[in-house]
Amino acid sequence: MFYRDKTINALNEKRAALTQLDQEQRLRLQELYAARDSLADMTAAEIRERLVAEKAPGALPTDEFDDHPGFRIPFAESWDNVAAMRHWAAETLAGVTTCAVDGSQLPATKDFPLPVAAVQVAWFANPHSGDGSYEKDAHVEVLTPSDLGGDDSDANMWVALRRYELEVARINTFMREQSMHGTRAVALFDGSLTVSFAGPHPDLRDRYRAAAVSMLRTSVETQIPLIAYIDRSRARDFTRMLCYLQGASLANTALISDAMLLDDPGVDPQFWRLAAFLCQRQDVVQEGNYTDSETGKSYSEEICFTYLKINSGPPARLEFPAWLLQSGVLDSVIDWVRAEAIVGGGYPYAIQAADAAAVITFEDRQRYQRALEEFGQRHDIRTMHSSAKQASKERRRA
Repeated sequence: MFYRDKTINALNEKRAALTQLDQEQRLRLQELYAARDSLADMTAAEIRERLVAEKAPGALPTDEFDDHPGFRIPFAESWDNVAAMRHWAAETLAGVTTCAVDGSQLPATKDFPLPVAAVQVAWFANPHSGDGSYEKDAHVEVLTPSDLGGDDSDANMWVALRRYELEVARINTFMREQSMHGTRAVALFDGSLTVSFAGPHPDLRDRYRAAAVSMLRTSVETQIPLIAYIDRSRARDFTRMLCYLQGASLANTALISDAMLLDDPGVDPQFWRLAAFLCQRQDVVQEGNYTDSETGKSYSEEICFTYLKINSGPPARLEFPAWLLQSGVLDSVIDWVRAEAIVGGGYPYAIQAADAAAVITFEDRQRYQRALEEFGQRHDIRTMHSSAKQASKERRRA
């Protein structure tokens, strides 16, 4: 049960601190706005030269920066009505196969003496062939204690890792299949190519990075575009770069994300994207972190990002392999993503469909618990019999 009145009272107790933080953030944001706007007077070479002493400046401009004064690239299309907008989206996506992958997880539960977890990964692929055909399917993998690092306290971290690996594996399979078919296609990954979130555990970090590198390698090998789509991103690579350029304290980045700094609807409400930047955060540039163990190739200079403003909310972060920019296909691929977002009402439809197929509800979790119990009873695996506490939960929530 949620106690709204008590929560409001608790917030009021912290009102002075929250107000002060808000005022500090607004002041820092105004300073960074000025630094951001000063980029219009600089070239990509000048920016790179001023940052040459920094090993991890957060971001570096690509050559695309010089082709577009300022930091926003406005889109040429405009529509008088929703029907015209949707018509453009349908034409843009015709014959283009889009695929998105998403996953859910069921953590190892303490209600069974033998902790067993599960990961469910679903995908949605649409060839936009005009006949309404599509592929929607899922894969489920059960994880035993030996798959979970052998430590109950870390079990859920291993579950999350395995979910990421399975999502990556499905994306890689899609890119290879589309390459064999010779079709126009784009793989939409609902997550990041930069795995700074991986945490302190070295084995976890290495496997996350290896999975991310495998996506980059597969995209390069197959020449199938890969877009990692991060909605509501809190990344601060662009912001960090501005602080270095202006000699400002990196403390300015503590509460201000790139998306917040780049979004200025009161000045320019038009939809746009950021000129492509090279990701140069510490985790990415550190030697060996994004090196392919199979080929020895380093991808530390191969991960680019842009921000895409396609709805009334903050811009979304898009990460992609550098070859999309170098080969001249980035604009077309961005159009495909924009069109998917139009179909989805402001958010890529393929990602929505994959999420809907992958999501696990509270009722699903109860069914999972019962399935484990029934499996244990049928095969006389006594360590998969639920506890009295679990039985009580089932009775109360039935």
